[in-house]
Amino acid sequence: MPVNFICLVLLSIYSLANCYCSDKTNNTASDNSTTDFDEQNVNNKKVKTIENIKTSNIDDETNTNANQVATDNTEQESVNVSDVTVYTETNYQGTSKTLKPRGYLISDIGKFKSIKIPSDYEILLSDREDYESNNNLSYSQDVDTIDTTKYRYIYVAKLDTSSVSGIAIHDEYNKDTHEYVGSGITSLKLLDPSVEKITIDNCPQFTGLGNITQYKNLQFIRYNATSGTSEDVFQKDINSIFEFLDKTAWLKDIELVGEHREFSIARNGKFLGVNIKSLSSIPNDATEIYLIDCNEIKDINALSKNTSLRKLFMYGTTLASATSTEWKTVLSIVDNLGISGSLTHVQLPVTYTGEIPKSQRPNVRKIEYYGALGATKIAFESFEYSQKLKEVYFPNVKTIDTWGFHRCTNLTKVDMPQCETISQKAFYCDENLQEVHFKNVKKIGDKSFYQCKRLALVDVPNVVEIGISAFEADAALKRFGDLDKIEKDNIFFVPKLTKIGDYAFKMTDASGQTKIEEAEMPECLSIGKESFSRWRSLKKLILQNCKTIGAEAFYDPYNLRELSLPVVEIIETRAFVYNKGESLNGTLDLPKVKSIGSCAFGGSNYAHPNISVVNAPECTSLANDAFRGNTNLKTITSNTANKILVMQQAKLRL
Repeated sequence: MPVNFICLVLLSIYSLANCYCSDKTNNTASDNSTTDFDEQNVNNKKVKTIENIKTSNIDDETNTNANQVATDNTEQESVNVSDVTVYTETNYQGTSKTLKPRGYLISDIGKFKSIKIPSDYEILLSDREDYESNNNLSYSQDVDTIDTTKYRYIYVAKLDTSSVSGIAIHDEYNKDTHEYVGSGITSLKLLDPSVEKITIDNCPQFTGLGNITQYKNLQFIRYNATSGTSEDVFQKDINSIFEFLDKTAWLKDIELVGEHREFSIARNGKFLGVNIKSLSSIPNDATEIYLIDCNEIKDINALSKNTSLRKLFMYGTTLASATSTEWKTVLSIVDNLGISGSLTHVQLPVTYTGEIPKSQRPNVRKIEYYGALGATKIAFESFEYSQKLKEVYFPNVKTIDTWGFHRCTNLTKVDMPQCETISQKAFYCDENLQEVHFKNVKKIGDKSFYQCKRLALVDVPNVVEIGISAFEADAALKRFGDLDKIEKDNIFFVPKLTKIGDYAFKMTDASGQTKIEEAEMPECLSIGKESFSRWRSLKKLILQNCKTIGAEAFYDPYNLRELSLPVVEIIETRAFVYNKGESLNGTLDLPKVKSIGSCAFGGSNYAHPNISVVNAPECTSLANDAFRGNTNLKTITSNTANKILVMQQAKLRL
């Protein structure tokens, strides 16, 4: 038989087989799981994106180890997602959720620049396939931020939103507040590394917190151990909390719901007690003491003997039965240990609802962190000259009295979410203060933060009134106002502010550190004189309801580009003096203004505003030199008759 004929037959058979395999592969991909890819061009680099994952009801037993393959038609880069293992409810133990009906383990994700997964899938990242024994797992809902250079595997599991024992599963992580809430779950899944608060509530089948030491930012734990959670599981979780305290940091608050028998752990110079009745079991050389719900302690004086104590944290209902006299003893011991001992960190429980008194010798006290979960007031000169103090947390304080934190030169962070009133000079000359959180404050007194030069983040979303020189300094402001709504640096947004006192944000040096570029105060009615003097980085100013702008309020706004004053009525002397005005496109609209003071929009030898048209139809009082230096000014619409006046430069002293 001729060789050519044989070759032709073999070639025909090969072609038919190839077509059959191709058709079979297409049918399989259609009937079973498929993964679709889109190719994007991002920064001139090819990006592969998993757009969708579809599942089917193929029998779990026969497909437990099946591999699903998705292919890409592009010739560059092999993008076959091989090594895709199908997991079922019986062999997957990675989270509290069951699979519905299966999940996928995708290996070598580093070949993709980004990976997009449907929102109803859970995502676990790992640096090796054996994710169950891997301590380097992490969890993410926002998969656009996956670091594919760090992780080799991504496990994608379909979530089941059904109920467990009649309890609806609630499993949510809030990226804005960094809070995780789990209800009805059986175990704690891997969380976002930035988590700050964990709440476990109504979980009768809960099997434990597991390893939480990996969450370096964790500050709060609320743990509901009622409704069937065993004492063994509870004690195991107390050990998990102890491990966190031992290896990572302190917790600002631990709330345990339910009653439990007396339980304690002592190791490595640290002691943690739950519901203990006496301090006698605490080693004399303990350097850290954590007390949770220790309601009936009577021998509190025993603490005074422990001069090596560095951290004392009391949570929950600890000392709930203490009298006012006993609380004075506690506060005195804390003060003395900070002065003559080694105490650097202290937190009082929610059961103390009084004020924080003045220290005997604050200038030598070693306390760096002070918290009080139930205290309602910071007394007059309470922390004045506390030079070691770095951070404070008072979640229930309503009022800070005068000089409360005066000249705490190392204080960097303040958190008082319920504080409503900050008295005058409360943080006067705290030169290293960088971050303050006053979510509920309404009034900030005169010179409260005077000369706080390093202040960068100010969280005051509900402030209504800011007093004279309250923030006067060459400060390094980056974000001011409602920080939850400010998404980038150099923004000033205070939605409820109605009144700003004189010199409130004045910078004494034109080369100061404030870099605020945009300012918006939608409810502000009046701005005092020199309030924002020398804010030379300001480019955009929106005052929707402001009626009065004081003298030199925005003195030297050298880079102002956009100005909105729809209802302003009075603009006083030199309010915007030296404004370049280049972005106003030659037109300044002041539809409701009645009075414009001397040199209000004037220039100088080095700043030449180029306003050409001023629309002020209701203006009845216009200073002759209101627009001095505006060499391009041609038209002003003014006075009650809307008469158009063509102004001579000599008359306007241009």
